[in-house]
Amino acid sequence: MIASIFFYIFFIVYTATVKVNQLDSVSIGIETIIVLIFSFYLFYELLNEPKVIFINNDYRFWIILGMVIYLAGTFFIYIYANTVTIRELVKFLFLTYVFYIIKDIFFVIGIIVHSKKQLNTAKSNTIPFLDMEFNHGSNH
Repeated sequence: MIASIFFYIFFIVYTATVKVNQLDSVSIGIETIIVLIFSFYLFYELLNEPKVIFINNDYRFWIILGMVIYLAGTFFIYIYANTVTIRELVKFLFLTYVFYIIKDIFFVIGIIVHSKKQLNTAKSNTIPFLDMEFNHGSNH
């Protein structure tokens, strides 16, 4: 919560005082560092308080892994963007697309893991109670 408040204050002050020419790499850099810190903290929490046997069976693992790979992969490209011309920057933009696709693949894996877990939970909660009335009626 403190880091979020710090970022909001920084962003408001920075936006009010600095004129951005191409891309605001300073606020992107600060935002990326904060999100990476939150992501690694969530990984730490997932490992210390496991709800599943394997961490890759938790959909949050895949979502956060996708975000970490995307942000870490594009971090220096966005930091570098403010110091070069658009023509030089275009040479590196294909890398952002590669990391974006990788992030989306991990998101899809997370959605599949979550939907399989929901499907298994729904099956296990409803099936055992289907024949309870028939057993009581046969005791007469």
